Order: sequence, then C-alpha cells, then structure tokens
Amino acid sequence: MPAHTNSEASPAGSAPAQDLRWMGVGQSDDPDPTAAGRAAVQGAIQGPDPQLLIVFSSTAYDLPELLRAIEQAGQGAALVGCSTAGEIAAGNVGDANVVVMALGGSGFSVATAAAAGASSRLREAGAEAAACLARTEERAHRVLLLLTDGLAGDQQ
Repeated sequence: MPAHTNSEASPAGSAPAQDLRWMGVGQSDDPDPTAAGRAAVQGAIQGPDPQLLIVFSSTAYDLPELLRAIEQAGQGAALVGCSTAGEIAAGNVGDANVVVMALGGSGFSVATAAAAGASSRLREAGAEAAACLARTEERAHRVLLLLTDGLAGDQQ
C-alpha cells in the first residue's frame, strides 16, 4: 500500500509539503526470464514515479535476458541488484526466483554507481561506489545501500 508522508515542515500559513514515498516487492518463479522479470517488476511497482529497482535473482536465469525485461518494465527507474543463493519475498522463499523491490515517488532522490575489481580492493571499491551519494538531492534523511558480490568473499 502506498505510504504518504509529510517529511518537511511548512512555512506558516502554507499547505504542508507532501513528499510521496512508496515501496513494493514483487517476485516470480516463472522459468522464462522475460516473463519472470516483467512479473516481478509489475508486482513491485506500487505507485507513480518509480525511482529505484533493487533486484535479487537466482543465477538459474539467463541474466542478460532477465535484466532486459526488468529494464523495459521498470518505467525508467534506476536498477541495482545482485545474484543470490536464495530469494526471500513475502509469502515465498526459493532458490530459482527473481525478487524486485521498488522504491518510488517524489520523496526519493536516487543515484547509483558500481566499482570494478572490488575483490582485490574492497575499501577503495566501497568508497568509489559510495561517492554517488554526492549526486543525490540534499534531504533531511539519506541512506546508502551497498550491495556486494556474494561470490567475491570477504564482504565485511
């Protein structure tokens, strides 16, 4: 269900500033990567103006085909994600699924980045990826989400 929040104080005598923020989760275990990607995104998008899609997927899928379907269904939202050894969504746990979490609405400002060669330079790669935070709008609350390659080892 979409969540409406009033995250900023309003000047005296003016209407409250409304920043719409919502999140949703969709998943699919359809073996066809195009159908699975499309279904997971459609289940995840719960409101207008999707800003970010976070994808967790089994490597059982043809990943380039899955990502094409997710991008096409994603309405221009930024896309990040990683492969998994198992996927968890409300009402379903599996190991040959795709799960998409969507964040959207005017209350979000999103920037993404990726760092190459991270397994041999963990701290530097983390700093490179975190630098994208400077490209977001200044807000009262900010979050940095760092996804690591589960196959690289030593994520901490």
